[in-house]
Formats: sequence, structure tokens, C-alpha cells
Amino acid sequence: MLCGHCQGLTLDKLYHISQGSDLQYLGGSGFTHPENAYYRHQSSYKDLGCSAKAGCSLCRAVQHEFRRINIECDIEEQADNGRSTDVRVFLSSSVPKPEPPLLPIFDELWVQVGDFDLEADPLLSIPFILKRDRRSNFLNSGQIGRHQLEPDLESPQNFQIAEEWLTVCSEKHKESICAPNRHVDLPTRLIDVGLGDGSQSPRLVITKGQIGRYITLSHCWGGQVDLTTTTSTLEDRLKGISMQALPKNFHDAVIIARKLGFRFLWIDSICIIQNCPSDWESESAVMGDYYRNAFLTIAAAGASKSSDGILGIYSEDDGDLDPPIYLKAGSDSSQMDSVALTCKKESEEGLFECVYKSPLAGRAWALQERILSYRVLYYGRRQLYWQCQQARWSADSQPENPATESLFSKLLALSYEEKCSVESFLTSDIYSEWYKILELYCSRRLTKESDKLPALGGLAAQIQKLTGDRYLAGIWFDDIHRAFLWQLDIAPITLRTHRAPSWSWARWDGVLLMHGINLNRIPCDEEMGLLEFKVELCGENEFGEVRSGWLRVSGLIGTIWRSRKEYAARGYPYVGTHLYIIEHNGMARELHHDSLVIDCEKRLENLGLTKRTQEAPLDPQPTYISTNDGDEFTLLFIAKYRGGGPEEDDAWESAYALVLFPVEGRHATFRRGGILSMHIESAVFQGLKNWTLETVTII
Repeated sequence: MLCGHCQGLTLDKLYHISQGSDLQYLGGSGFTHPENAYYRHQSSYKDLGCSAKAGCSLCRAVQHEFRRINIECDIEEQADNGRSTDVRVFLSSSVPKPEPPLLPIFDELWVQVGDFDLEADPLLSIPFILKRDRRSNFLNSGQIGRHQLEPDLESPQNFQIAEEWLTVCSEKHKESICAPNRHVDLPTRLIDVGLGDGSQSPRLVITKGQIGRYITLSHCWGGQVDLTTTTSTLEDRLKGISMQALPKNFHDAVIIARKLGFRFLWIDSICIIQNCPSDWESESAVMGDYYRNAFLTIAAAGASKSSDGILGIYSEDDGDLDPPIYLKAGSDSSQMDSVALTCKKESEEGLFECVYKSPLAGRAWALQERILSYRVLYYGRRQLYWQCQQARWSADSQPENPATESLFSKLLALSYEEKCSVESFLTSDIYSEWYKILELYCSRRLTKESDKLPALGGLAAQIQKLTGDRYLAGIWFDDIHRAFLWQLDIAPITLRTHRAPSWSWARWDGVLLMHGINLNRIPCDEEMGLLEFKVELCGENEFGEVRSGWLRVSGLIGTIWRSRKEYAARGYPYVGTHLYIIEHNGMARELHHDSLVIDCEKRLENLGLTKRTQEAPLDPQPTYISTNDGDEFTLLFIAKYRGGGPEEDDAWESAYALVLFPVEGRHATFRRGGILSMHIESAVFQGLKNWTLETVTII
């Protein structure tokens, strides 16, 4: 049963009201809360309660949601204060307004009580999700509602969706952006999944330089994998692999390949001989190319280990109302053109969650697998998602926030046929994208510590193709002055094995901050110069494991001290150890705006500050301190930089120096110890003329 107000609530009417409306944009929440463009429902919240009590199912659902989130008392307080509690209904979208505006998409129905007040806490409004039959049409050139999902990811309907996405991308998308539908050099080994009807068992095949089409799997190992290829099992894998013996992820990937019409599938643990170091090195060196050349990558985003499976049945509560409530397109519309209302869950799975928050998103290797792949078919726990260079889709047609795809992805889309000019991109922008990738990468998990450089080697190889630059254990030669500007945001994890020189971010595990992303170097006479270098590899892969390395640089060498005494810093609710330099008169001069970060410390200083402790004494204005009370650090000046916006008023300048720790017993040889960022008016920067020009080696 519906009351008169709810019976008059049709999609046609709501859509007409929405056109030219004043929907306000609230950050990532999309459009909400128009001042005037809404359907006038009950004249007060009290009237809505009476309607719910009289049996109106929609009024009852609205009242239930306000009670569930515990704000009904706030509505009553608003009424007691003489403010309006009229009920307003309007269409909205869960995605921010695209630029330029695209096809109108409305996937939410909001119910608001009284006037909208952005400053109010809580907001007196609730959202419902609109869901429609996949066969229904758009309304008035706009999409209303998300598609109803088929919870079984192995259902014919879900495979049909995936096939449609594949067809659109391979046949209609521009070939200079999405890879053309053509045969490529095949990987060394592939899994032949057999005929689509499943009458043949899969088996490992050696391709021997053949060309063709294949797909790849991006997945989490999640510990030991039950079935791999080793030197002792290689012959058996070539004869055949029982479907029952395959871990669930691999079993499901074979089914997906068959259903989508592919004969060949690449899975790392089966196609690489796991106990053969030479095979692993040679195959890992071209693994980026394998994902780059694959026609499609299947991403098992919802599976945290190989035994979880990809093709599950989603069984969690999806917010459906009981009994179901539908809104018709118009007063004379059929059920086919109606949409169902469901409650909006606090956390919803979407493409963004699959890309950045899923189990797969925590695996280090999976980052380059995603970025290098032209097409990715994501299997979440709830539904399918698609990502290529021209589109992002979900099975429920939920409007997607543009995933933070980078200029780097566009650069990788340089076509086979139409060789776009790399010169149209600034080389500095290419390096900036690399630094953004490093920040994403270093927060991810590695099963083997030694994989830190190899797991990003495919992306590094692509950067080299674009720039022609030299790769120094994670650092680019031509952008060395920005490449040095990294710091660990939290305490680094102590490694059991050496894997990179001290000057490389790859030496450590931990959250990485790249200061150089938004900085441009300002050439100056004082900047550091790289004279010579050597990187000794563990094998033949230029982008693989590193045994050792050194840099010989020429630059200005200076000194800074850091007090061991903690004090309450002026204007900050923290306690810190302050920095100072010793001037010609022997007095210590405090530095207020410079930041020293030591790589190996468990506690990192931000602006010289550490978390406040009750035991720390208060010393609001320390000025002079004996050098006996401080630790001395050697500095190597790197360069001067410009940051901020393009306008002069928005721009600012800074400078950086490396902190160097001397290597005992070796002349003029140091290890990187951290970085110092300097304000351009800092006494450190102003005192560069007193530093000495030296040539040193950093290992």
C-alpha cells in the first residue's frame, strides 16, 4: 500500500524536477540537497509517521531508516524549535559531476527533512539506492538507477556482460588508446585451457616463438600455492593438469578463459619454473611485457589467497527492502520500467575499492600488472568491473568516480599504429608519475624481500623506453636531483637481507613519501653533480635484483647539529629536538623552518617535531646550545626547487640536502642517512657560501 504522496512519486516527475536543478556538490558524495528542485512529499515528519502507521510501505521504510541511523530525535528537536520538517524527495548521483557533463546518471533517491543545512550535524537526510532491470531503457535520455545484480558470478548473465565489454573495447575503442585486436608474441609457456565445452583438461605448453592471443591472471598467492611448476613437475604439467587439482583461483580462471573464448592463459606460479633461479630471472624480466601484450587481464580482486576462488556467489545483505518497494517511470508504466528501492550500505564495493582497497590491492606485484594491462576484468566479491584506457564499467552500471589513472597510463597507451609523440609530454611529468607510483607501491606487501626492484621492473622498463634514461637501482639518472627526495613516513622495517644501496628507496620497507612529485628543480651553481656511478646486478636483468652500487658526486658539504634536548615547540602541540648550526662566532643558531628526517630512526621528525611526551620539559625559546649537547650530521647540498601553483603568488621555493653517514675505514665514502629540507630564507641555505666543495662516494 502507498499513500497518495507516494503514489504520485514517479521517475518521470522526479527526472523533470531534476533538470536545471541546483544540486549541490559535496566532495566525493556526488550531488545532493537542492534548495528548490524536489518533490514535495508530506508536510511534516509527523505526518510521515502517521502515514507509515496507516500502512504506507514507502513512508514506513523512510521512517525506519531515520530511526536506524538514530536521528529521529534531531528531527523532533527541529520541530520543537519551530523549524520546518516537511519531507522532500529528489534524485541524486553517487558520483561527482563529470567534466565535461556526460549522460545524466541518477542512481540515488534522497529523502530530506526540512531545509538543508550543510553545517548541521547530523544532516537530516537519507539516501536509497535505485535498482532497475537490465532490460529496461533509459528515461528521457538519462540513466535512472543501477542494474540489478546476478549474485552468482559464474552465471550466464555475468559472462554475457563480460563478453559485451570485451566486444565494445576491442571493436569500437580507438586502437591508439586501447590495444588492437591482433596476435602478439606469446610468453615462453602458457596454459592451454582446452575447448570451451570443458571436454579437454588444461595443460602447460611451450610456445616456441609462436604468435597468438592470450590472457593473464593477476592474483594474490596468500602464502604457499598448492600447485606450481618445478623442475620435477614440468613434464607432468606438459601432459595435463587435472581441474580438480588446481587451486580454486586457477580453476575459476580456466573457466573464465573458456567462457570468454580464449585458449591460452598465463599464471605466474604455473608458467614459471618456481625452483629454477635462471628461469625465474629471465621470466620475471619480461613479466611486464606479458601483461602489456595480454589481450585481457583477469584480476581476482576479492580473493586474498589462491584457494579462495573467483566465481563465488554473493550472499550478503544487499539492502533490499521487505516487502520490495518500486517506483514507476510514469503513472501508466509497466513493472519493467520501474526501479526498486534499496537501503544504501555504509560501505559499498565498487571499482575504486577493487583497485585500491581489495586484497589484491595490497600485493606489490599486482600494481604493475594493473597499470601495464590494456584491459582488466575485475572480479570483486559482489560483481564484475571493467577498466581499460577508455572506459570504466561495473555490472550494476554504478557511476564510477574517475579512478586516479595517471598520465603514465596515457603514456603507456602510445599506439602500435599511430606513434604519438612522446615529446608532447614533459619528461619531468613522466618522472612525477613514477614517483606517484612509488608511493602506491611501497605501501604494498612482498612475500620475498628480494622482489622489491623486480616487482616494479616492468614499469621501469616502460619508463626507460619513453625517456631513454639510465636506471640506477630505482633512481633515474636524468632526474637524480628529485629522485633523492624521498623519506619514510613511518618507522622502516628492518630487512634480513641487503637489496639496494643506501641512496635508493628500495633499501627499505615502509610507507614512502616522494617530496619531488610537485617540485621543479631550479638550476643553480651550487647544486650537486653526479660524476660516476656503478650498479652491480645479481643477474642480467637491468631492472632486477641489485648486489651493490655506488655514486661519485661533487657538491657542497656542510654540517648541522640536532639537540638531544626535547622542548615544546612554539605554536605546536608537540615536543621536538631542535636543529641548529654553529656560526663563525661559535654561537649556535636555531633553525625554525627546516626539517631533518633520518631514514633509519624509529621516530621521524616532522619540522623537527616528535610526538609530545609528558616527561619532556618545556623550553619555549631555546636559543644557544653547546655542541656537546647535540649530534652532528654531515650534509650534501642537492639542489634548489620551486613548488606551488603557476601564479607567482602561489609559488614557493625550497632547497634540500642529503644527510650522509661516514663509512668507517673508507676515505670520503658515505651512506645516505636521510634528508634535510630547507626554507629558502633558512640560515642553512643562506650559509652555503661557507660550505666546502668536495667529491664523495655514496654507497
